[in-house]
Amino acid sequence: MFDAADAFRLLSIVGGIRGADQKTAVFEGEYETSAGSTLAIEYRGSPADAQPLKDFLEPQLRAAKEKTMQARFEIGFGEGLPISGDAPEKLTEQLTRFATGSAYVEAVAEAKP
Repeated sequence: MFDAADAFRLLSIVGGIRGADQKTAVFEGEYETSAGSTLAIEYRGSPADAQPLKDFLEPQLRAAKEKTMQARFEIGFGEGLPISGDAPEKLTEQLTRFATGSAYVEAVAEAKP
């Protein structure tokens, strides 16, 4: 995602996904204030740990003269996500409901060893 506000809205959604044993938020970007100060950020960690970062960055990005921010969420299901029934569609709907138009959901299946 390229809109930080949409990504920040998804932090609690991703954190609350049931059955996922791996939930990672990734933020990369930078901004410049109207006074010319700059900050570059790279975060990779739990969505819960990113909440204070969100609280700091949201107003900073709104006020920034220039900004770039990319966000990605990685969700892993150790026992697998059932593909029969509507589980994949429900998960996609849950993730895109709050970021319509800016969220892209990609699923990758891996064989169990």
